[in-house]
Amino acid sequence: MELVKLIKKAASEVNETSCLTDIRIGTIINTKPLTIKMSEKLILGEKQLLQCKTVYNKLKINDKVVIIRKTGGQSFFIIDWLEEK
Repeated sequence: MELVKLIKKAASEVNETSCLTDIRIGTIINTKPLTIKMSEKLILGEKQLLQCKTVYNKLKINDKVVIIRKTGGQSFFIIDWLEEK
């Protein structure tokens, strides 16, 4: 039974790393330093984040942002933010 779990885990990890990009939505939880909450387990810090000029210095706490995860999942590019209606 343990072997089956190990095989499933290995297959899952291969599947995750084979994805070239991943578009996700995050929430700004701090602006200085910039910190974004992607999920309960994943909080992104300023060193992991890249921003385009259209969003630089315009983000506020609780804003929702559109993020592309770079291959390997170590860098994230903020491409835009979502407006609340």
